[in-house]
Amino acid sequence: GFGGGVEGHGVRLPSRRASLVGLGETGRYPSGALGWYHGGVWWSWWLMTVAHGSDGAELPPEPGCAAGDAAACRVAAAAYARGANGLRDRARATALYERACDLGDPGACVVLAEDRRVGRGGPVDVSGALALYVRACDRGDAGACHAVGDLYDTGALGWPDGRAAGEWYLRECEAGALEACTAAGLWVERGDARGVTSDPNGLKLFSKACNGGDHRACSLMAERYARGADGAVKDLTVAYRWYAAGCAEPADIPSCRELGAQMLV
Repeated sequence: GFGGGVEGHGVRLPSRRASLVGLGETGRYPSGALGWYHGGVWWSWWLMTVAHGSDGAELPPEPGCAAGDAAACRVAAAAYARGANGLRDRARATALYERACDLGDPGACVVLAEDRRVGRGGPVDVSGALALYVRACDRGDAGACHAVGDLYDTGALGWPDGRAAGEWYLRECEAGALEACTAAGLWVERGDARGVTSDPNGLKLFSKACNGGDHRACSLMAERYARGADGAVKDLTVAYRWYAAGCAEPADIPSCRELGAQMLV
């Protein structure tokens, strides 16, 4: 490292921070900001000088973030949040996450939502968390869609709303999260989906989830064919095919149990 301090853009870095640079691979962040990879974190030149210089003066922000690079803001925020190399600053991390979220980074919106949901760094704010999860979901983060569904489903907003929850689970399913397809299928079966989807039952959603690798959905399909319920015509042969699919690795235990019982008949 540079133990005695280095000169950068006319600013002298304190020894503690100077020791961070010069380690690892030197290159450019996609925004074009010069920096270093160290400890799995991108340390840009200006991230080293953010906060205060050796004379206590406020220094310019990380240039990639200031130039509108959402990913640069999120990386800088994560470094401050973790306290990487002694630079822990929760307030600064929050400010950078907020800028990243405003610039369109869904992951940053999710981090802020989680902070508000649990009261990290401030009071619990479930309504604020909901708004941030919705922003992230609208930008393609399937997990954020699920989080919105959970807030409605558990009554975290003050009242359980199964219909609203299912709408968000369906959005998550459409975004490619297969476990959400299973949740959405159960939502349809409960009757909460009337007027939202034309599917009369959850079979299509369970089938999509099972074929994509969610083996709990395979078990749900099998149960319905075994009973002849929820839109499925009773057919034990078809049921045990679904149980077999569910018993594949990673196995759904109920599916394997039903297969074993059939073998004893």
